[in-house]
Amino acid sequence: MERSELIPQTTANLGTGNLFYHFSVKRSATNPPNSAFEHQICFFESHFTELKYGVGSDPTNLVWMVTGVEKWSTPFTADTWFNFAYDIDFSAGTVGLWASTGSSPLTKVVANVAASTSTNSADWHLGVLRIVTANDVEDWYFSGVYVESGPITTTIGSGSVVTTGTTSSPSTTTTESSTSTTVAPTTTTSSTTTAPTATVTHYGQCGGMNRSL
Repeated sequence: MERSELIPQTTANLGTGNLFYHFSVKRSATNPPNSAFEHQICFFESHFTELKYGVGSDPTNLVWMVTGVEKWSTPFTADTWFNFAYDIDFSAGTVGLWASTGSSPLTKVVANVAASTSTNSADWHLGVLRIVTANDVEDWYFSGVYVESGPITTTIGSGSVVTTGTTSSPSTTTTESSTSTTVAPTTTTSSTTTAPTATVTHYGQCGGMNRSL
């Protein structure tokens, strides 16, 4: 097993009401992910919802799942940003999916369905867990990461953080930096660059990062 992930570091309650978990993911033609291996992408500990790669009838697709059942998929083409928002209603116990590519606004692609929605606000894994360990390298790119309460922000941002309204949750009004991390079986390196994209209205963002397995 190999993994490279970030988890929330906040005192905010990320498991109440109707929240939208935003993120964007991309791969390039260089060091592409190996579709022969199962990859778990942006998931909760209970796996009530998650993206996967390397599974299903076409393992080259990105697949969105609810409690292990495929609900939606799309070809994971190189050099394209795939934008997502998990539409999680913790009160009603349902989850849906919003999606788009590039700079196109998010649209709802799957209506909310029943799920055992729960989180302790620190068990959302942003990144990739690959079930099989191998000596190859995969490059994954993430951007536009934030959590907000409704109504959902469907526009894809420009890299600046915009905070509106009054909330008791932590907020920020600065542009975030991005991180680039390479994770191999025995070595780890990191560097910081300028954030490429994302606009946030609630709990904070990651402007962008490169995760290599």
